Amino acid sequence: MSIGPNFLVVEDDELVGRAFASVLGERWTTAWARTVSAAREAVATRRYSGIVLDGGLPDGLGLDFLSELRARSDRTPCLFVSGQFDPSLATRCHALDAWCVFKPEVLDDVVVFAERSAAVATSIAESSRAVVDDYSAVARLSARETEILRLVLAGTPRSGLAPELGMSENSIKTLVRRLLRKVDASNLDEVARRVLEEVLRRERVAF
Repeated sequence: MSIGPNFLVVEDDELVGRAFASVLGERWTTAWARTVSAAREAVATRRYSGIVLDGGLPDGLGLDFLSELRARSDRTPCLFVSGQFDPSLATRCHALDAWCVFKPEVLDDVVVFAERSAAVATSIAESSRAVVDDYSAVARLSARETEILRLVLAGTPRSGLAPELGMSENSIKTLVRRLLRKVDASNLDEVARRVLEEVLRRERVAF
């Protein structure tokens, strides 16, 4: 299971991609995709704390990929990097709730973006930990069922549970059925929503 903030670099240029992956990899877990297709596969199996996204890729445009994410309500923080200075790109990024910077001097921006995204991811994880523990104790979830709940709460898609936990798909199906039965829910999204609502309720009370 992934521990701590993690990032996805989507960049086809070998030197630029290596530089981004290197500077992020010094502090956080970092994956590197060189095409839109590879990026789609990456986000299908794992939730990231942030994505650094190039504008032009061999099989598509970075902003089109970002539009796909937003269309399915994926709010993962994103830093869009372009070699072409174009104010309209910045405007479109803003509309898609993403940062926008222009090459060549962008490494500092990448670090600042990652630091802020990592801080947000860490804060959310800490806030939800106690709630998950309480929820697990009340529902008498097993250790594995609790792991599934944590992953789902962190945004891991259903298709990503088996590879993330190193288990077979049949084993995951069995665990999910048991978890849903124990908490009287119809699907994992419903369980995650309940836990998130409790996290928000506690934060409001504390405030």
